[in-house]
Amino acid sequence: MQPIGRSERFRQASRWQEATNHPFVRELVAGTLSRERFARYVIQDYLFVGTLVDAVAYLVAKAPGMDRKRRFVQFLQVLTGAEDAFFRETFDALGIPPAAWGEAKPEPLTECFCDFLLRATGLGGYAEGLAVLLPVEWIYLDWALAAGRSYPEFMPYRRWIELHATPEFEAFVEGMRADFDALDVRPEEEDHLRRLFQRVVEFEIEFWTLAYGTP
Repeated sequence: MQPIGRSERFRQASRWQEATNHPFVRELVAGTLSRERFARYVIQDYLFVGTLVDAVAYLVAKAPGMDRKRRFVQFLQVLTGAEDAFFRETFDALGIPPAAWGEAKPEPLTECFCDFLLRATGLGGYAEGLAVLLPVEWIYLDWALAAGRSYPEFMPYRRWIELHATPEFEAFVEGMRADFDALDVRPEEEDHLRRLFQRVVEFEIEFWTLAYGTP
């Protein structure tokens, strides 16, 4: 029997189920999430994605080998292409004018999450970058795949699920998992990576909750 990899150990030791089974996720998949809550979420998430692009760019610089660098470059193309288009179309569908989302200020939680992400990816090495980016993306893959094909009728909800349930996105996450599991680190470094991973899971729970007006 093969030992459990680092990524799975960290997942099991985190508040993973709270993140992937949060009321926000359940209501979005069921189509019962209020438009007001989704609007608050997408405005803050659009600000977060701007920081995420910077964080992924750090991983392009720090990833060893051209194949890994290409993987993150391709993900940057998704973030700045299809995902950016989703946000802009969703703002239109929700009746959010450009001034409202273009000049939006991050909530304190969003600022903390963004700062945490940039510090880990900018000041840390490839290992620290994986420790924070992997749970950010893996959580979305997990809940989107769990949604199956029972998509809600409201198109922005449906598209948000579809964007995170593609074979390409799954391959991207699995590639990060493979790299993360293969890291050769000392015990004290292992503990540091675990704390980074678990804090991101907590941030994701708090970020979902923010849509309900409760930081």
